[in-house]
Amino acid sequence: MLLAWILVTSACQPDPDPRTAGDSTVAAARASDAPATPRDSVRARAVVDSLGPHAGADRIAAARLFMALRHRNSTIGSRAAWWISQAGPSMVAALTSALADSNSNVQTRAAYALGEIGRPAASAQAALLDIVANGSDSAANMASWALSKAAPRQSGPRVRVLRALRFNEMPGRNEAAVDAGWLGANEAIPLLVRLLADSTPETRHLAGEALVRIGPMSIPALERVAAGADTQSRIASMLLLQKLRRPS
Repeated sequence: MLLAWILVTSACQPDPDPRTAGDSTVAAARASDAPATPRDSVRARAVVDSLGPHAGADRIAAARLFMALRHRNSTIGSRAAWWISQAGPSMVAALTSALADSNSNVQTRAAYALGEIGRPAASAQAALLDIVANGSDSAANMASWALSKAAPRQSGPRVRVLRALRFNEMPGRNEAAVDAGWLGANEAIPLLVRLLADSTPETRHLAGEALVRIGPMSIPALERVAAGADTQSRIASMLLLQKLRRPS
């Protein structure tokens, strides 16, 4: 069992300092240098399956499943995500934190687990919307599905706007820009800022109007664009900043 657990953790941990690491940790780090064999993967999955039923009541089991969530083997990582979801609402906060992981595979698995939990995961709405707007395509698609399970009524209009801005061609994208402004969809700000460099004047205009309607939350993103190298976007962002900073 210990060897199998090493196989699970070896792909989830950074290389240790050999001056201070124990023998078992060094062995795990060395094991991560070689690809896992099918037999290794089967044994690692068995460990995950042995931990899964205890995750809701056992903190150590839950912590190890979250390590497995980051496993390089997609089957093991996905299996860990499923078991985490079976532990229920107590896992929502940790899964929401996992959405901020730099690895898009981890984001996708965390979104899947939140979707499996369903309505009790509604508190993850903001983090999931951010993934829809800014995550990889696979993570964005999974986050969209998770929101349809966790918060369909609250998030449905925003998901449609974000997906139109990100994936749709005109005229859907232009309509989505208008809707983003009326919804005050601050999670759409990065997508709207990108449209300031669009080749179509109408799209640029509608994106700018939406950013102004969203309000002061648009200012940091516009300031970054104003300091950038693209002349068209820089001028547009400066004009928008003037509107946002004008006394009402």
